[in-house]
Amino acid sequence: MMVFLPLLTTTSPVVVSIFFGVYMSIAAFELTPTDDLFEALFTYKNYKAYNSRLEQLGFETFSTAKNMGLLVVLLSIITGLYLLLLFVMMLECCIDAEAIKSVSSYLKKKLFWDVTLGFFLDAYLEMTVCVFINLHLLADDASGEVFDKYLTYFLLVVSVSFPFITAIFLYVNRKRIGQDELFDQRYGVLYRGLETRKLTTCIAFTPFYTFKRLWFAFVVFYLNEHKYIMMIANVYCQILYMIYIGWSFPYFERKDNILNLINETALVDMLYLFFYFVNPATDER
Repeated sequence: MMVFLPLLTTTSPVVVSIFFGVYMSIAAFELTPTDDLFEALFTYKNYKAYNSRLEQLGFETFSTAKNMGLLVVLLSIITGLYLLLLFVMMLECCIDAEAIKSVSSYLKKKLFWDVTLGFFLDAYLEMTVCVFINLHLLADDASGEVFDKYLTYFLLVVSVSFPFITAIFLYVNRKRIGQDELFDQRYGVLYRGLETRKLTTCIAFTPFYTFKRLWFAFVVFYLNEHKYIMMIANVYCQILYMIYIGWSFPYFERKDNILNLINETALVDMLYLFFYFVNPATDER
């Protein structure tokens, strides 16, 4: 989350923006350029960036697919694996072969839902930021923009509902956490490394973790005209998260709790430092 902090400001030095832009490209899995791929598959008419600040940080266009880059490719691969699983399950009904059963069992174990949830949690903040950027220019003048529009709608529904659905799901299945091996294999990524004897902690951690990121993205784009309120809203949310971590000590290992507190404290310190870069008279959007 730290690499996204420059989204809060409009007057940070160019060197700072370039540094965070490079750092963000690494954190966002931008291991290889994908713009040529999307331009070969789709056509685009609106190439402009949301503003120069976002452009410096690597969000060079309104396009959700282009801004997400390799994440869209990985999302497509995961979707393809689900289609492959469907095909294998159909074969399994027709052909009684041990190899087909092994492939089907492996895909079910990994896709439902460990790999999918892990990917979504890792990419949650970047996907949410890309969605809020595209919401400001939902167009259907070209095939790429139509694809972006439906991708944005899908990711918006998933991103906004995820913290609440996760909380409800974990609460309903609270007695299976740490007790049901199959359940842990499929959904353990939602509470991996946590102290499973503290059920309240297991239920609240991932929803709080994702909601904090959703709140950050929402505040950046919808309180941008009230810059000090935007900063204070993020500081308060971050402090509440620190209080939760310090009160519950959610991780099984004590050192993980201490490292997490150090990390969150550093994030709060950086938020306060970014107050110096806020210029309330500057409004790019």
